[in-house]
Amino acid sequence: MARLLESKKAFNAEVNQYEHNSPTLGCVMKFSVINGGSGSDEKLPVIYWLSGLTCSDRNFIEKAGAFRAAVENRVIIVCPDTSPRGVDIEGDSDSRDF
Repeated sequence: MARLLESKKAFNAEVNQYEHNSPTLGCVMKFSVINGGSGSDEKLPVIYWLSGLTCSDRNFIEKAGAFRAAVENRVIIVCPDTSPRGVDIEGDSDSRDF
């Protein structure tokens, strides 16, 4: 079950950050959601934004300024952290050149 960590409003969009335990990755993972239909029961389209290898769930949320666009276009944007944090994986620090 996801646990709400933080909730804010920006340009009438609800911006929430959650964490959940990932049995597959063996660690706690985070994701953020911009709800462009805050306060509405309407079903909205969902966009999944996958940031780069070392980016967290907050990179897009904090830098893209997508709050207003989410409200204007009535969409939900889900931004998962794409990199497990604090997990010791052999070779993970050797190189970022895959």
